[in-house]
Amino acid sequence: MRCVWHCLIIIFGTIVLACCRPAGSPSKRPAGVPNWATWAGGQDGGAYIACEAGPKPNVDRCGVWTDYTGRLVEQGDYQLLGEGRAATKSELVFEGADFGGWIFLKGGRVLDSTDHRHPR
Repeated sequence: MRCVWHCLIIIFGTIVLACCRPAGSPSKRPAGVPNWATWAGGQDGGAYIACEAGPKPNVDRCGVWTDYTGRLVEQGDYQLLGEGRAATKSELVFEGADFGGWIFLKGGRVLDSTDHRHPR
């Protein structure tokens, strides 16, 4: 009976831990990814993303790192696609990145790199 309880506790703990991280997120932050970067993605993978107000007006300064190697893939200035402005702090809720100049935000908005325009 004691063994059954131990097994149930282990199974329950595993389920709780699996539910606490976003689906598909890596279990460990790779070296080189800053602590302030947020993971965003899905079952097929994702990226770590960090943005802050840029030194230029109306832009956000962002970085995008791969979620398994920690390599910096993109870094530069971004504006909201079709809006020509920086995202506000409350709008910077990341859903993913395409590693080609776009960062997807909650609510359907997209940050577009001003350094290298995404092919449309």
